[in-house]
This record gives sequence, C-alpha cells and structure tokens, in this order.
Amino acid sequence: MYDLLVRNARLLDGSGQPAFKGDIGIEEGRIVAIGDLANTDARHAIDAQGHIASPGFIDSHTHSDLTIALDGRALSSLTQGITTQVMGNCGVSAAPTRDLEPYHGPLDPAMTRDLTCDWTHFDEYFQRLEANGVGTNTATLVGHGNVRVAAMGYDDRPPTTTEMERMKALVGRAMADGALGLSSGLAYAPGPYAELEELVELSKIVGTYGGIYTSHIRNQTESIAEAVGEVIAVGEQASVTAHVSHMQPGSPMLGSTRDLLATIDQKRREGRDISCDAIPYTIGSTTLKSLLPPWALDGGDEALIRRLKDSETREKIKQDTLQHGAESGG
Repeated sequence: MYDLLVRNARLLDGSGQPAFKGDIGIEEGRIVAIGDLANTDARHAIDAQGHIASPGFIDSHTHSDLTIALDGRALSSLTQGITTQVMGNCGVSAAPTRDLEPYHGPLDPAMTRDLTCDWTHFDEYFQRLEANGVGTNTATLVGHGNVRVAAMGYDDRPPTTTEMERMKALVGRAMADGALGLSSGLAYAPGPYAELEELVELSKIVGTYGGIYTSHIRNQTESIAEAVGEVIAVGEQASVTAHVSHMQPGSPMLGSTRDLLATIDQKRREGRDISCDAIPYTIGSTTLKSLLPPWALDGGDEALIRRLKDSETREKIKQDTLQHGAESGG
C-alpha cells in the first residue's frame, strides 16, 4: 500500500518523450512506482485527471540567498513548481560577509530588513538553513562582490598582494564549504573595479574544485561583445567552464545576439565549455544605482551620499549617467 497515489495524470518525466497517462506511487516521501497503478491501494489518493505531473523545475538563476534565510519555505519558488534553486548569482551571495554585514549588490536591503546575519562563511550559513528548514533544494555560487568587499571594501583600485591572497583564500574556503563556483557582477560595485587578471586568478582557485565561473557582464549595450569576450577569456585562461548570465543586448545593439551566439558556438567547437542564458521577456530589472558611473560608488554607499550632497559632484554624476547610463555600470 502506498502512502500517496496520484492517479490519471499526464506524465512528463523529463526524458523528452511525449506526455503519457499514468499514476505515481509514493512511499515515505519518495516516488517508488510510475505507470498503471489502477489495481493498487493507498492511504491517500489524488485524482489528477486533466493535470500534468512532472519533475520539479530547476531555477538556475535566483537571488534567494538572504530571503531564504529569513523565510525558508521558499513559497515563491514552490508555487511555480521549482524544487531546486541555484543562488549566489551576479556576484552576490550569502557569504562571505564582512563584520556580519551582508553584501546586497543590486538587491534591495529592505527585502530582508528583519534579517539578523550571524554567519561569516558558508558552512555557518548552511547550518542556519538546515536548522530553520528549507522548502527547496538549494545550491550556491560564491559572489565576487562578497569576496572583494570582505577583503578590501568598495575601493576602486587593484588589490594589493595581501588582499589578493585574502580573496583567493575566501574563494577556496567557499568552495571547500560546498559552493559550486564563482559568480561576478561586473555592473555592480565593487565588480566594475576588478580587472581580468583578478577574475582569472580567483577562477583558477574555483577550477581546482571543479567549479564554474558565471558573470553578469560589465554592460549589455555598445560594448557587449567585449564583455562577453571577457567571460570567454576568464574561462580560457583559468581553464574553467564559463557562463554568461542573461546575455541580452540592449539598444543600440539589439539584434546582435546572432553574432554573440556565433562566437560562443565557435569556442565550443574549439573545445571550450562556454554557455549563456537569456531572460525570457523583453525587459530586465535592477537598481537605479547600477546606472551611476563606477567612480561615484568608490568607497561604498556613504561615500556616494557625500558626493551626492556636493552640488558640483552631483552634477558631474548626472551628466556622466545621462551620457553613458547602463554602459558604464556601477
């Protein structure tokens, strides 16, 4: 006797074959039988006539890092059929933290205003999730923004030798704790301050663990080809799998996707493991702060506020933003 029997569903099993009618038998929370189970009994049954049953969806790009620590039910995912989510994208992850202060990047801190951060590294963060309970399977990348802030703050400069070693150690610690790879958010401070060499060196650490590198690229307008090329360069020079997150050209580069995909396809033919994804709608969403020039965010939010209070500097920020906008990224 099954604990639960789902009857008469249209089954899509994830193999690629067409949907077929069948039943699903479940015991102790696990699927133990699929097929024609009409002559079997169950403690509970659901008539799924007219409905589709499928494996849970995997959301490979989420930003639930902090919200799931606040409310582990993950209802916004579960109600969409998502049972596994990959967090830590766009250079923003739950760990490492600096002085128990989360790095929010482009995310709105108000969304987690009631959150108390009591972790520095991922092992402590994972322990909190396990203690609270989590509604979905979760995996995470380690955010480059977190790593840079923890090692050297929001300074617009190359890292010192000591700071670079600190960043490499933080990435290594994150991977040892269970992170899947490194993500960068090169449109969000302090991401724009990182040069290619920095990203390559950190990705080499990731590579020793079999991890990947993903990137929210520096811009998606006039210089998008160069930005995609930078991701490819990191993958090649660090010998890691590389992925371009939401590769969607904006004006005046609308229509350039064909050329960008051709570049990626060529690299794949050469044996490079390069890939990309796209948002399945015609707009994107981020914070207005990301439109500001990177120099305006040098030193963090408090430094930005001081600059905005100075009328001459504020006008310079305005003109720079109007001229370059999302092309500069900040």
